Amino acid sequence: MKNTIGVFLMMALALTSCDEKFAEGAFTFYEIEEPENEIDLPDFPEIGKKGVGITLQNPNFSYKVSDLKVHWHYSWGSNPSILEPANVDYVPMIWGKWGIDEQKVSELVSLKEQGKVRYLLGFNEPDGEDQANMTVDEAVEKWPLLEAVGVPLGSPGCVNPTGTWMKDFMQRATNEGLRVDFVCVHWYGGANAASLVSKLEEVYQLYGKPIWITEFAPADWQAGTVEENRHSPAAVLQFAQTLLPQLEEMSYLQRYAWFPFSQDKPQGTSSALFDPDGNLTPLGEFYADFEPNTYIGPGIDPPPPPEDSTAVFRDNFESYDVGSSLGSAGYIVWEGTATVGTGDAFEGDKFGQSDVSKNNFAIRRPVTLEAGKTYTIEVATKIQDGVKHVFQVHPKAAYEAAWIECFNADWVNHTTQITVTEGNEEVIIALYRWPLKQMSFDNIVIKEVEE
Repeated sequence: MKNTIGVFLMMALALTSCDEKFAEGAFTFYEIEEPENEIDLPDFPEIGKKGVGITLQNPNFSYKVSDLKVHWHYSWGSNPSILEPANVDYVPMIWGKWGIDEQKVSELVSLKEQGKVRYLLGFNEPDGEDQANMTVDEAVEKWPLLEAVGVPLGSPGCVNPTGTWMKDFMQRATNEGLRVDFVCVHWYGGANAASLVSKLEEVYQLYGKPIWITEFAPADWQAGTVEENRHSPAAVLQFAQTLLPQLEEMSYLQRYAWFPFSQDKPQGTSSALFDPDGNLTPLGEFYADFEPNTYIGPGIDPPPPPEDSTAVFRDNFESYDVGSSLGSAGYIVWEGTATVGTGDAFEGDKFGQSDVSKNNFAIRRPVTLEAGKTYTIEVATKIQDGVKHVFQVHPKAAYEAAWIECFNADWVNHTTQITVTEGNEEVIIALYRWPLKQMSFDNIVIKEVEE
């Protein structure tokens, strides 16, 4: 891989002429050891700039990544998929504050040593209440764990890359000697290429760092329906045709990733790369053919799911949108809210998480079972600082003996067993915690115990 430390160092020297550095001192560039690439690809060319962000839960994501002929891909998560097409640089992200700990660092270091991880992206829109929603203090506290992976590290990708949150974080990084190797930019303006170029120049002058655009596409946030979107598909195509050649020539712009809205999303319908049937739109065809990765492998079909005739209920939260409320998905939430997070899940990329604004929090899932039969009930949990939380089965009078007190700060899969008694077929699975600590939960499974 050629776009590595030598290029970074040359750029760092050039950045000393930037006028708009923070008053308390210029940013320091840290030399990062090049991760060893053990993949046997003797003819693999320099990794290009063009990439895409597609979640691993996106239907046929592997085929979509392949069809777009991108050089790199990220999924807002930190776990590579076995379905990743060959010869694509997968870049992990630490989505939020609960996605990084010593165990995750060890996993990423191992992937780096195998040549499977070359870069790492920081937190996703921590300045957004419906995204990672972190304070600058929280991000600074967690940042050394991201540094410990030992690969070039991208900044948090903020809603506003020149806003107060980002400026404060970058200033703190400078003052405290934290390593930020490149700045991640999100942009969702109109179909005006000059506007995005101007924003990139502003970011570069402000921070003096190489830039990755990790999300961008024209969007109309006022559109309530597809028909109301002010940006026509033709205008967005012209935007891409004008902008992408400029990005390729921009020396400080190292990578970019289009955000592939779905066509039924009113705000971004014109920026869709695929139609509802999974075929490339005219915009998608242009994006695929522009600076293509000719070495990319074909899409890969997922293995068939294992047969499990004993499971009567299962929820691993993979089918929900990130940030969505579980209160409208068959769950009953007491004292606050429960939402879907992504990143360091127990299984897959998504999991449930508790509100941290209420002292008492409980989430319950009613399930109708059959009297006289025995069932095992599983749920994976973890909680901040390993404080006490309780895995419950209701009605309490019938099933209290099956309750489990839990104290785990890392993911643990808890299993209990009940025999359903007459009149108590409406079983409620519950998790309860009372300290102001973040609780995460995943992989709820109820199985009938066969005789």
